Amino acid sequence: MWFLSLFDSRKDHSSRSSARRRRDSVQQNARRLFLEPLEDRRLLAFDPAVSYLAGSFPQAVAVGNFDAGSTLDLVVANYSTSNISVLRGNGDGTFQTAQNSDTGFGPLSVAVGDFNEDGNLDVVTANVSDLSVLKGNGDGSFQPAQSLGIGSNPLSVAVGDFNNDGNLDIGVSSNLYHGPYSYPGYYGYYYYGFYTGHVNVLLGDGLGSFSHDSSTQLNAAYPVSVAAGDVDGDGKDDLVTGNSDFGTVTVLRNYGAGAFASITDYGTSWSPQSVAMGDVDGDLDLDLVTANASSNNVSVLRGNGLGGFGSAQNYSAGSLPYDVALGHFNADNVPDLVTANLGGNNVSVLIGKGDGTFNIPQNTAAGSGTIAVAVGDFDGDTLSDVAAANSSSTGTVSILINAGNFPAANAPAMTISDAPVIEGNTGATTATFTVSLSAATIETIMVSYTTADGSATTADGDYVAQTGTLTFNPGESLTQMIQIAVNGDRRGESNEAFVVNLSGAPNAFLTDAQGVGNITDDEPRITIDNASITEGNRGTKLLTFTVRLSTAYDLPVTVDFATADGSALVSDNDYVAAAGTVTFNAGQLTQTISITINENRRKEPNETFFVNLSNASSGQIVDPQAVGTILNDDKGNGKGPKR
Repeated sequence: MWFLSLFDSRKDHSSRSSARRRRDSVQQNARRLFLEPLEDRRLLAFDPAVSYLAGSFPQAVAVGNFDAGSTLDLVVANYSTSNISVLRGNGDGTFQTAQNSDTGFGPLSVAVGDFNEDGNLDVVTANVSDLSVLKGNGDGSFQPAQSLGIGSNPLSVAVGDFNNDGNLDIGVSSNLYHGPYSYPGYYGYYYYGFYTGHVNVLLGDGLGSFSHDSSTQLNAAYPVSVAAGDVDGDGKDDLVTGNSDFGTVTVLRNYGAGAFASITDYGTSWSPQSVAMGDVDGDLDLDLVTANASSNNVSVLRGNGLGGFGSAQNYSAGSLPYDVALGHFNADNVPDLVTANLGGNNVSVLIGKGDGTFNIPQNTAAGSGTIAVAVGDFDGDTLSDVAAANSSSTGTVSILINAGNFPAANAPAMTISDAPVIEGNTGATTATFTVSLSAATIETIMVSYTTADGSATTADGDYVAQTGTLTFNPGESLTQMIQIAVNGDRRGESNEAFVVNLSGAPNAFLTDAQGVGNITDDEPRITIDNASITEGNRGTKLLTFTVRLSTAYDLPVTVDFATADGSALVSDNDYVAAAGTVTFNAGQLTQTISITINENRRKEPNETFFVNLSNASSGQIVDPQAVGTILNDDKGNGKGPKR
């Protein structure tokens, strides 16, 4: 699955407050589904996602204005229904019902541009075996798709002017299969084939028609994403591909006629599924960003303005990031990144520092199978919002409206410590979690916290649930404490744990948002030693097992025991079955269990039986079984009678 996402960077929009009021009335019910209590809404970076139906298994989403209005719309490429869905924006962050238009079979990628220069945006999709160009009517609908073949399997499309004639052209990345080839072998003929990656340029005539100009073979296969931009500052659009199976990007520098003067490969992290361009370090040169699914990160390659790029710098994203786009999420006019995370069903925003480096990801839930993102200001507040395409049989687009709570790039990091605590026998002890800032704050920082069960549960009375808010004011301490009551008891049990989760903190980066409360049980641990004895010839003997406590206790501790056959059998008169209760008085560490062994003159192998412990009071059994070994002391073939 491959795609290219476009985003809108316009800034001339109406005020935030009126648009927010209109949108709130539409989204009120949806919000209730995602977060309680209501007071915490203001802490979210995005408003809870609101989803709209598209076609089946969407693969790509792009932003444009497809009708006569001034608001942003969306176009989604739907693989299984072989169509595009246009969702017209209302300007307040909400969208109308999708209008669908057919494409070729299996669209994988989508890009937009006015190809016939009539003032209406058109659409091009890369399908499984061809391209589809759909000319816009200016009302969200399109003329029937025009099919364009390129002689190989298209993967992704981008739009640019590659021959400097003022008309929009199409750049396509594709895979070409070579084979099958055969060669003779011991069992007959063997067959093989291979793929080579290509980039094709289709030159537009300004009337909506295209002609093939060039096809360039790459050094890599599977160029699943392509982006267009002037990477060397010569005024001509160049192309860059992300090559998923090779862990590289290929930069193709255009010499102005739609062909390429040079092809250079640069390493990224593994499995780049998407490539985007933007100036992330403020030097006015285009840089490259890739979303690397297998590595769960993004790679940033900073450009030198001459068409060259530095080594990849990698930053963590969500699980299986399949798409990346640039936007402005915290109003500082510095580019930030957003990824679509297929494995996490969410999006990650990485706030840019302005020097080409990025902060830790902040994740927000989207929909099932989040595979592509596009960025635009959908509600007119000048902040970037996100549209996420969710690849599922009932395909949707999730709209995430920026709530204005993303931190500044230089905001401090916030962490929470773990908290070890000894449980105690009665009353309550305190598990203390330390919440810390990495540096002094210049703004008031409020962070919410809440406890959550782990192996320790409130239902079992292990600890007392708690929620609350911490406030860090400028000039005050960089640390604050959260204290959770842990209930003591006399149950012998395993060590347990619960968690304290932080959320919100709009003016800080939550680099560690979960503290673990580790409750150490202080009841004694009960074990039993193995034992052995020489059998003897007549009469009985006692085989003694030692039962131990790990630590002395202030009250009596009891544990039940019972014997069980092994190779030694009660029915064969090897030993006398026994069961009972062992009691440790306060302060005692050991007790014994004595089992009667019947002696005989039978010549037989050594035999074993078991003593099993159960039902301990005020202690935990950690070794529940001892082996009793009866050592035979008779010589011979073991066939004599027992006595």
